[in-house]
Amino acid sequence: MKRIARLLTITALACFACAPVGPARARADNPDSHRQSVLELFDVLEMKSVLENAVTLSLDAQMQTNPALGPFQDVVRSFLDTYMGYDSLRDDLAALYMETFTEKELRQIVAFYRTPVGRKTVASMPVLMARGAELGQERLKAHLDELQQMIARRIQELSREDGAAPPDEGAGPPDSDAVEDGAPGPEEPR
Repeated sequence: MKRIARLLTITALACFACAPVGPARARADNPDSHRQSVLELFDVLEMKSVLENAVTLSLDAQMQTNPALGPFQDVVRSFLDTYMGYDSLRDDLAALYMETFTEKELRQIVAFYRTPVGRKTVASMPVLMARGAELGQERLKAHLDELQQMIARRIQELSREDGAAPPDEGAGPPDSDAVEDGAPGPEEPR
């Protein structure tokens, strides 16, 4: 009798040890309802609108950074819509979410985003992301001179290590004005 009890205990432990945990559990869900839960989350998150706004912001940034693209704005827009739009990314994003979250977890996430705080989070996220990007740009711009000095020092260090003549004092990284307006840097022909 003790031998049978021990065998049952060992069998039970072996079964628990082989039980899937973490992301592997996500694969045990019904694929159709699991995918439906992901698409419901995308709907609650207004993912289509979020991606459309991201494409617009990306295009605006490209046009600002490189005004020479102006005549091609419609071509770039079409390209971004084709490869970065919701319809293009939906299936790959759904697979990613299905690998990451179980169906039960997705239902819990959807339930949160349907609460007043969840809806506020969804509504606030684009503004927070844009403001965060602006803060990052301001911080970089405020310290661009420091970066340029660091790069210039590294250029000098590398020149000394290679035994090459150090570059002219005026040489080094392009100045921020030249980079921002799309003009060539100091070592590029004008």
